[in-house]
Amino acid sequence: MIPEISEFSYGFALTNEIVGWIPLTAAPVFPSLIEEGKESGGYDVKLDQPGAPLYPQFKRADFMTRKSAAEIKKHGLPLSRPFHRFAITQKNKSFQHTSLVELDDGSNFVYYAAPRFHLVSEINDAWRSERVAARSIFVAPSSIGLIYDNDKHHVSYDLSHTY
Repeated sequence: MIPEISEFSYGFALTNEIVGWIPLTAAPVFPSLIEEGKESGGYDVKLDQPGAPLYPQFKRADFMTRKSAAEIKKHGLPLSRPFHRFAITQKNKSFQHTSLVELDDGSNFVYYAAPRFHLVSEINDAWRSERVAARSIFVAPSSIGLIYDNDKHHVSYDLSHTY
C-alpha cells in the first residue's frame, strides 16, 4: 500500500522531535532537491549538534501486506507480514546513496530514516505522543554499502528484521 503521508510530513515530524532533544550549534540546513541529488548532497537536513553533524535522509515507506511481495516470494526473507519497505534512489537517477555512504565515514551521523507507520492517523498519534523517532527505523548507508548497478534496491523491515 502506498502511504497516506508524504516524505516531507514525516521528515518535519521527525526533525521537530529531534531538535527538541539536542542543542544545535546552527539552524537546520535543508538542501534543495537539486543540491540533494548532487555528489556532495544526499541528505534531507543537516543538524549541527555538538560532536558530529547528523544527516538524516527521510524515506516514505510502503506498507507491504501480500505474501507475493518479492522479499518473501522471490528472496525468501523471514519478514513478518505486514512489513514496510522504502526504495534507495537508483544510481543513474541521483548520487544520493553514494553521497550518503561517503558522508557516513565515522565522523558524521548519517541515516536513512523511515517510519514504521503509513497512515495519517498513525503519524498524528506518534506526533502527539512524541514517539515519531521511536516508531521509526534508522539505517546507516555504510551498512548497505556502495551500489554499483542501476537496478532498483529497497530496504525492507518488520518489527524484528531489516534487509
